[in-house]
Order: sequence, then C-alpha cells, then structure tokens
Amino acid sequence: MRRTLNEVSEQGLLKKTVEMVNFLMTSELANTATITLVYDAKFKKFVTEDGNPGMWITTQIEVGGTPLWNFDYDMDGLATDIVIKSLASVRAAITDERYYITFEDGPSWIVVEPHGNDSVNIVDCVQKDYIRNPDDRLDIESQIPVTKRAWAEAVFDMAYDFQKTVIDLNPELRDSSSLRSIDKNITEITEFAAANCDEIQL
Repeated sequence: MRRTLNEVSEQGLLKKTVEMVNFLMTSELANTATITLVYDAKFKKFVTEDGNPGMWITTQIEVGGTPLWNFDYDMDGLATDIVIKSLASVRAAITDERYYITFEDGPSWIVVEPHGNDSVNIVDCVQKDYIRNPDDRLDIESQIPVTKRAWAEAVFDMAYDFQKTVIDLNPELRDSSSLRSIDKNITEITEFAAANCDEIQL
C-alpha cells in the first residue's frame, strides 16, 4: 500500500511515537529481528501459473518485537529483489557500510547503516535524500538499533523460507535463474561472514 504523509492521522502518529519511545526507553539494542514475506493468493498464482517468483509481495519487518513500518502499514516490493538486496545488506553490515532496500518502487526505503561494532540501525526512510542525510530525517521515521547477528539471521531465515516456498509452489523453478541467484548470494555472503565477522556465523 502506498503511503503519503498526508495520509498519516494524528492518532496514528501519536500511537506509533509512544510505541517507539517506550521501546527505546526499555531496550537500547534489539537482539531479535524478523522479516516476513506475505505469500498471498495473488503471489502464489504468479508462481504456480506463470512461473514468476519475482512479483510484488507484502513485507513485514519487526526489530526487537517492534514493527518497523510507521502507522500500521506493511510495504510492497519485488520479491526476488527484496531477498537479494536484503542479503546484500548483510555484507554491508559486516563492512560497516550504509545500504538501502527500495519498497513501493519508492517512496519508501529501508536503510541498514552502521551503529556500533556489533550492531546496525534499521531505518524506515520516506524520502531518498534522507538515506545519506540522517540529520534531515523526520521524527516519524522508525530507527531501531539491532545486533548484526540478529539482522543477518532474520535475512537468511527469510531467504531460505522464500526458496522453500517457491519450490513447494512450483518445483520447476528449483533451477530458475532467480533461485540460482539467491542461492549464489547466500553461499557468497555466508563465506564472507565466516572470514570477516566473528559475530555472524551462519
């Protein structure tokens, strides 16, 4: 669902602000994260009938049990793109680089950026300029620090689940270019983590 700032109600803003403040007051650093791809009937139809696992899919992200999206929104993006770029964000986390994943073809971006030696910030940006200019970000944009290990585990769990779901729906896609690319990224980043980051052993 696309969102604009004009669609944000005062009640929704207050609710989310209170939730985020409470979270930050009780836990400075999250040690859990989940990324859920919602395999609805439309997505399943594309996979089973059209052999296309790269269509738009709804995504839900929680960090430390707190939903990342403001105002009770879930966001959509291209499924294989989300998986591959999420995997790339793990490599960026290891090398302490900033990385972003595009949702809704814009206007929403998830930013994974350095926070500490063993942690990253997961940020919901509503304007692309805010990705590289943190000081300009709006107060309504969620920003939750999480351990690198927790983020990496969430990404890999999501990637493995995506592979299994697609193959279960359409076994002929096992050797498709999309799944081969995902599998290649999983292998490369697993090896990279093993060689460069003691905190992340996948």
